[in-house]
Amino acid sequence: MKRRIAIPAAIGVAALALTGCGGASPNGSTEGSGTDDKLVVWNWGDADEAAAAYTEDVKAAFAEKHPDVEVEIVNQPFDQYYTLLGSAVEAGTGPDLALFNGGTQLKSRADTLVPLTDELADLEDTLAGWPAFQADGETYSAPMFLQGFPIYYNKALFTAAGLDADNPPTTWDELAEACTAITEKTDASCFALGNKEGLGIEFFLSGFASGIFTPEEYDAWIDGDRDWTSEHATQVLQMWADSAANGWYNEGANSTAMFNDSFDLFSGGKSAMAWAS
Repeated sequence: MKRRIAIPAAIGVAALALTGCGGASPNGSTEGSGTDDKLVVWNWGDADEAAAAYTEDVKAAFAEKHPDVEVEIVNQPFDQYYTLLGSAVEAGTGPDLALFNGGTQLKSRADTLVPLTDELADLEDTLAGWPAFQADGETYSAPMFLQGFPIYYNKALFTAAGLDADNPPTTWDELAEACTAITEKTDASCFALGNKEGLGIEFFLSGFASGIFTPEEYDAWIDGDRDWTSEHATQVLQMWADSAANGWYNEGANSTAMFNDSFDLFSGGKSAMAWAS
């Protein structure tokens, strides 16, 4: 596919980027999965009904402006996505467009992508999240969606632990006290994190680091300039180690837990029943 596609978007932490393979090659090559009349797009998650509906809406909008171009959506498994994408790009058979997480996943592959700085300039004032999709002064994608990290708490288990179900924790110290009561007075773990493989730290860092790092530290972290021994990095890692050692997280995904998703601190005192089995 020739380099003539600007991608419409919403807001967020993931986006489609024009790859340097297929017909979108920076050197004008037409090798790869795309052709002049076909656009190949890789993504993940279209098994979800809402995501699939969004994709169909985007395809329809694109078809109105480019009726002679066929769009092929290739859904890849997320747990293998970047491995498959890297292999395809290396072989010159990758897609014209690929969905990327913002930050390191995109920035570390910038040399395989086509800059869209000029094409996306008119969107800069209407979308948020641009730094996650920029590297070395170039913009490689427009942000598409923002993923939030809410927490839901189980009011029945809250009451069973002797806590005030109408007043959930709003600080780290209050959260620690609540988790202690939950683990001591009920059979539930504090968070439904499914931490058997220890991967919960990724979500923990996403949720808590942004509130601990200074804005400058956070921007550097997103850009891949990471000091794991700094005061604030050590602080958030210690918080994870302490909370895990204190039994806050269930090992499997099917244990009863007080809180569903340890991604962010409580906001506004909103409540709902956490899933449990």
